[in-house]
Amino acid sequence: MSMPVVLGFMSPTGTPVAVSLDGGAAAAEHTVVLAGRERSLSVSATEPWVLSPLRGYSAPVDLTVDLSHQHLGALLMHDTDAFVRWWASEELMIRVIDAVRAGTAADDALDELVAALEHVAVREHDPVLLAQLLALPDEFMLGDREAMIDVDGVAAGLEHLRVALGHRLHDTLLGVWHRFATDDPTGTSSADIGARMLVEPVLAPLLAVASPEASRDSFAELARAALDPAQYARTTHGEFEIWERQVPFRAITHDPKRVMKGT
Repeated sequence: MSMPVVLGFMSPTGTPVAVSLDGGAAAAEHTVVLAGRERSLSVSATEPWVLSPLRGYSAPVDLTVDLSHQHLGALLMHDTDAFVRWWASEELMIRVIDAVRAGTAADDALDELVAALEHVAVREHDPVLLAQLLALPDEFMLGDREAMIDVDGVAAGLEHLRVALGHRLHDTLLGVWHRFATDDPTGTSSADIGARMLVEPVLAPLLAVASPEASRDSFAELARAALDPAQYARTTHGEFEIWERQVPFRAITHDPKRVMKGT
């Protein structure tokens, strides 16, 4: 089966770089057709370049790469393609999580991730894209990569990353929250929906480090949305108050004739 893959080439600061593939015409973006699992290409250029793979999500594949942390950071900060920026952020986060799981140093990948996210957090004006760049990989995606799911390792890796980002991007994340906190909590416009998408990726790392400012902003968001406090079970944990909403659920069991209901 043939599969087209769009490859972009840029400088480490985001300027398009025209390159020649296998002696062909020079361009900053090429569509390469893959007929198998692997293909080698000869790249000729007159200046340093950074590879931007799968632009426009041009192929629905699980890409394995050995790009450097710095290479991924450049894509996250400077690429013009939204999918590639998201992919680079996810790849750096996964490297941190997997290093924690393996008991090896995660500092280099984490340093590059923090620097890149700090860069985009103060420059990106699209709340939907920013929310995607800040969002941590979910447990399902991380677990599906392996035949045997490492439940404890994945949870530990995610928690390590969440806490690290909460500490190192604390003021930056608060700045993002306040910059986009003018939305209508019940609004249906794209701007309102986009701003609400930032709630989890911004507040989760801050709450993971018990940030008093994040706790204050979380309760303010509940009040601003005019949610009924009676729907929440309220408990205390140290100096913080925790609200947990009790919602109905329906769980299908292995027996198709049985359905469990509860709250």
